[in-house]
Amino acid sequence: MKTIGDRIREQRKYKGLSQEQLAKNIGISVMSVRRYESSDRTPTEKVLTAISSALDIDVNWLINGYTLDERRQAMVD
Repeated sequence: MKTIGDRIREQRKYKGLSQEQLAKNIGISVMSVRRYESSDRTPTEKVLTAISSALDIDVNWLINGYTLDERRQAMVD
């Protein structure tokens, strides 16, 4: 099962960003990004929102592995 850290790393790499670039883009330390990606630390709501914005992804997907639209569709099906 993928963690929030796994999804951050996956999307960061997909976008072609280094940990340093992501950290700079959202105003946190590189060490924080490393800790989030290794699941040593869980980002706050504010940081999760900043990461999802910087990576252009749905914050719900970042947290749960699915968007709200995907969840709604699954409930309908």
